Amino acid sequence: MNETLFHVETANLTLKNILIIFGCTIICSLLISLVYMFTRRKTGYRPAIVVTLLLLAPISSILMLVIGNNTARALSVGGGIALIRYRSNFSDPKDLAFVFLTMAVGVASGTGLVGIALVSTVLVCLLALVIHFTGIGTKNSSAMQLRITIPEDMNHHGAFDDVFAKYCKGYTLESIKTTDFGTLLELRYIINMKNISEQKSFIDELRTRNGNLTVMLTRKNYEG
Repeated sequence: MNETLFHVETANLTLKNILIIFGCTIICSLLISLVYMFTRRKTGYRPAIVVTLLLLAPISSILMLVIGNNTARALSVGGGIALIRYRSNFSDPKDLAFVFLTMAVGVASGTGLVGIALVSTVLVCLLALVIHFTGIGTKNSSAMQLRITIPEDMNHHGAFDDVFAKYCKGYTLESIKTTDFGTLLELRYIINMKNISEQKSFIDELRTRNGNLTVMLTRKNYEG
Protein backbone atom coordinates (compact mmCIF):
# COMPACT_ATOMS: atom_id res chain seq x y z
CA MET A 1 0.00 0.00 0.00
CA ASN A 2 1.19 3.51 -0.74
CA GLU A 3 3.20 5.04 2.09
CA THR A 4 1.22 8.29 1.70
CA LEU A 5 -1.82 6.49 3.06
CA PHE A 6 -0.09 5.92 6.39
CA HIS A 7 1.69 9.22 6.84
CA VAL A 8 1.11 12.64 5.35
CA GLU A 9 3.78 15.32 5.59
CA THR A 10 2.49 18.18 7.76
CA ALA A 11 5.70 20.24 8.05
CA ASN A 12 5.25 21.70 4.56
CA LEU A 13 1.59 21.33 3.76
CA THR A 14 0.37 21.17 0.19
CA LEU A 15 -3.19 21.30 -1.05
CA LYS A 16 -3.02 17.57 -1.79
CA ASN A 17 -1.94 16.76 1.75
CA ILE A 18 -4.65 18.95 3.25
CA LEU A 19 -7.29 17.21 1.13
CA ILE A 20 -5.99 13.78 2.17
CA ILE A 21 -6.12 14.73 5.86
CA PHE A 22 -9.61 16.19 5.73
CA GLY A 23 -10.86 13.40 3.49
CA CYS A 24 -9.64 10.92 6.09
CA THR A 25 -11.30 12.75 8.98
CA ILE A 26 -14.61 13.05 7.15
CA ILE A 27 -14.64 9.34 6.23
CA CYS A 28 -13.76 8.35 9.80
CA SER A 29 -16.31 10.67 11.41
CA LEU A 30 -19.05 9.44 9.06
CA LEU A 31 -18.27 5.81 9.85
CA ILE A 32 -18.20 6.47 13.59
CA SER A 33 -21.52 8.35 13.40
CA LEU A 34 -23.20 5.57 11.43
CA VAL A 35 -22.01 2.90 13.85
CA TYR A 36 -23.14 5.04 16.80
CA MET A 37 -26.62 5.53 15.33
CA PHE A 38 -26.89 1.82 14.47
CA THR A 39 -25.95 0.64 17.97
CA ARG A 40 -28.32 3.18 19.56
CA ARG A 41 -31.28 2.72 17.19
CA LYS A 42 -33.38 0.82 19.76
CA THR A 43 -32.68 3.02 22.78
CA GLY A 44 -32.56 6.28 20.86
CA TYR A 45 -29.90 8.95 20.61
CA ARG A 46 -29.59 12.71 20.72
CA PRO A 47 -29.05 14.35 17.30
CA ALA A 48 -26.63 16.78 18.96
CA ILE A 49 -24.24 13.92 19.73
CA VAL A 50 -24.35 12.76 16.11
CA VAL A 51 -23.51 16.27 14.92
CA THR A 52 -20.69 16.40 17.47
CA LEU A 53 -19.25 13.15 16.13
CA LEU A 54 -19.40 14.48 12.58
CA LEU A 55 -17.67 17.78 13.37
CA LEU A 56 -15.23 16.87 16.13
CA ALA A 57 -12.70 14.99 14.00
CA PRO A 58 -12.29 17.73 11.35
CA ILE A 59 -12.08 20.39 14.06
CA SER A 60 -9.43 18.40 15.93
CA SER A 61 -7.47 18.04 12.68
CA ILE A 62 -7.59 21.80 12.12
CA LEU A 63 -6.24 22.43 15.62
CA MET A 64 -3.39 19.97 15.15
CA LEU A 65 -2.48 21.49 11.77
CA VAL A 66 -2.53 25.00 13.21
CA ILE A 67 -0.50 24.09 16.28
CA GLY A 68 2.07 21.85 14.59
CA ASN A 69 5.31 21.99 16.59
CA ASN A 70 4.85 25.63 17.58
CA THR A 71 4.62 25.96 21.37
CA ALA A 72 3.37 29.53 21.19
CA ARG A 73 0.50 28.48 18.95
CA ALA A 74 -0.35 25.62 21.29
CA LEU A 75 -0.59 28.01 24.24
CA SER A 76 -2.66 30.49 22.23
CA VAL A 77 -5.10 27.82 21.04
CA GLY A 78 -5.30 26.33 24.53
CA GLY A 79 -6.05 29.75 26.01
CA GLY A 80 -8.75 30.38 23.44
CA ILE A 81 -10.42 27.05 24.12
CA ALA A 82 -10.30 27.73 27.86
CA LEU A 83 -12.46 30.82 27.29
CA ILE A 84 -15.18 28.73 25.68
CA ARG A 85 -17.59 27.46 28.30
CA TYR A 86 -19.62 24.41 27.41
CA ARG A 87 -21.51 21.75 29.29
CA SER A 88 -22.59 18.36 28.05
CA ASN A 89 -24.35 15.65 30.00
CA PHE A 90 -23.65 12.15 28.73
CA SER A 91 -26.30 9.90 30.24
CA ASP A 92 -24.54 6.84 28.82
CA PRO A 93 -20.75 6.41 29.13
CA LYS A 94 -20.78 4.71 25.72
CA ASP A 95 -21.66 8.06 24.15
CA LEU A 96 -18.53 9.54 25.70
CA ALA A 97 -16.45 6.68 24.30
CA PHE A 98 -17.60 7.52 20.75
CA VAL A 99 -16.75 11.19 21.32
CA PHE A 100 -13.24 10.30 22.53
CA LEU A 101 -12.76 8.03 19.52
CA THR A 102 -13.73 10.85 17.16
CA MET A 103 -11.34 13.25 18.88
CA ALA A 104 -8.50 10.71 18.76
CA VAL A 105 -9.09 10.16 15.05
CA GLY A 106 -9.00 13.89 14.40
CA VAL A 107 -5.76 14.30 16.34
CA ALA A 108 -4.15 11.39 14.49
CA SER A 109 -5.19 12.77 11.11
CA GLY A 110 -4.07 16.28 12.01
CA THR A 111 -0.58 15.01 12.78
CA GLY A 112 -0.42 13.23 9.43
CA LEU A 113 -1.06 9.72 10.72
CA VAL A 114 -4.03 9.12 8.46
CA GLY A 115 -3.35 5.37 8.21
CA ILE A 116 -3.58 5.00 11.99
CA ALA A 117 -6.76 7.07 11.96
CA LEU A 118 -8.43 4.92 9.30
CA VAL A 119 -7.35 1.56 10.68
CA SER A 120 -8.22 2.55 14.27
CA THR A 121 -11.66 3.75 13.22
CA VAL A 122 -12.44 0.50 11.43
CA LEU A 123 -11.16 -1.70 14.26
CA VAL A 124 -12.87 0.20 17.07
CA CYS A 125 -16.14 0.38 15.14
CA LEU A 126 -15.98 -3.37 14.53
CA LEU A 127 -15.40 -3.86 18.25
CA ALA A 128 -18.41 -1.65 19.04
CA LEU A 129 -20.55 -3.76 16.70
CA VAL A 130 -19.32 -6.99 18.30
CA ILE A 131 -20.20 -5.62 21.74
CA HIS A 132 -23.60 -4.52 20.46
CA PHE A 133 -24.54 -7.87 18.89
CA THR A 134 -23.12 -10.09 21.65
CA GLY A 135 -24.43 -7.94 24.50
CA ILE A 136 -21.14 -8.17 26.41
CA GLY A 137 -21.54 -6.55 29.81
CA THR A 138 -25.33 -6.17 29.57
CA LYS A 139 -26.81 -9.45 28.41
CA ASN A 140 -28.69 -11.30 31.16
CA SER A 141 -27.64 -8.64 33.66
CA SER A 142 -30.08 -8.13 36.52
CA ALA A 143 -28.20 -5.28 38.19
CA MET A 144 -30.48 -2.30 38.83
CA GLN A 145 -30.55 0.90 40.83
CA LEU A 146 -33.30 1.25 43.42
CA ARG A 147 -34.31 4.54 45.05
CA ILE A 148 -36.60 4.45 48.07
CA THR A 149 -37.97 7.61 49.69
CA ILE A 150 -38.78 7.28 53.40
CA PRO A 151 -39.87 9.66 56.16
CA GLU A 152 -36.98 11.34 57.97
CA ASP A 153 -37.93 9.74 61.31
CA MET A 154 -38.12 6.18 59.94
CA ASN A 155 -35.34 3.79 60.93
CA HIS A 156 -34.22 2.29 57.62
CA HIS A 157 -31.85 -0.29 59.15
CA GLY A 158 -33.33 -3.69 58.36
CA ALA A 159 -36.67 -2.16 57.34
CA PHE A 160 -36.61 -3.77 53.90
CA ASP A 161 -34.32 -6.77 54.48
CA ASP A 162 -37.07 -9.42 54.27
CA VAL A 163 -38.38 -7.90 51.01
CA PHE A 164 -34.88 -7.85 49.54
CA ALA A 165 -34.32 -11.46 50.61
CA LYS A 166 -37.55 -12.49 48.89
CA TYR A 167 -36.93 -10.78 45.54
CA CYS A 168 -33.17 -10.16 45.27
CA LYS A 169 -30.07 -12.27 44.91
CA GLY A 170 -28.06 -9.50 46.52
CA TYR A 171 -28.23 -5.82 47.40
CA THR A 172 -25.96 -3.01 48.56
CA LEU A 173 -26.87 0.33 50.15
CA GLU A 174 -25.04 2.86 47.95
CA SER A 175 -25.99 6.19 49.51
CA ILE A 176 -28.39 8.06 51.78
CA LYS A 177 -29.38 11.69 51.26
CA THR A 178 -31.98 14.10 52.55
CA THR A 179 -34.66 15.57 50.28
CA ASP A 180 -37.59 17.98 50.57
CA PHE A 181 -35.75 20.26 53.04
CA GLY A 182 -34.71 17.37 55.25
CA THR A 183 -38.20 15.97 55.82
CA LEU A 184 -37.50 12.89 53.70
CA LEU A 185 -34.59 10.53 53.11
CA GLU A 186 -33.67 8.91 49.79
CA LEU A 187 -31.98 5.51 49.98
CA ARG A 188 -30.08 4.30 46.92
CA TYR A 189 -29.43 0.60 46.53
CA ILE A 190 -27.71 -1.54 43.91
CA ILE A 191 -29.71 -4.73 43.63
CA ASN A 192 -29.74 -7.96 41.63
CA MET A 193 -33.25 -9.30 41.21
CA LYS A 194 -33.98 -13.00 41.11
CA ASN A 195 -36.76 -12.58 38.56
CA ILE A 196 -37.16 -9.40 36.50
CA SER A 197 -40.85 -10.19 35.91
CA GLU A 198 -41.54 -9.63 39.64
CA GLN A 199 -40.67 -5.94 39.56
CA LYS A 200 -44.23 -4.74 40.22
CA SER A 201 -44.74 -7.05 43.19
CA PHE A 202 -41.35 -5.99 44.55
CA ILE A 203 -42.20 -2.28 44.29
CA ASP A 204 -45.67 -2.79 45.79
CA GLU A 205 -44.21 -4.47 48.88
CA LEU A 206 -41.65 -1.70 49.31
CA ARG A 207 -44.41 0.93 49.11
CA THR A 208 -46.25 -0.71 52.00
CA ARG A 209 -43.12 -0.16 54.12
CA ASN A 210 -42.25 3.43 53.18
CA GLY A 211 -45.71 4.96 53.57
CA ASN A 212 -46.50 4.83 49.85
CA LEU A 213 -43.75 7.35 49.05
CA THR A 214 -41.69 7.27 45.86
CA VAL A 215 -39.96 4.03 44.85
CA MET A 216 -37.90 4.13 41.64
CA LEU A 217 -36.29 1.16 39.95
CA THR A 218 -34.10 1.78 36.90
CA ARG A 219 -31.58 0.04 34.68
CA LYS A 220 -30.34 3.09 32.77
CA ASN A 221 -27.05 3.35 34.67
CA TYR A 222 -26.19 -0.20 33.70
CA GLU A 223 -27.61 -0.69 30.26
CA GLY A 224 -27.89 1.70 27.32
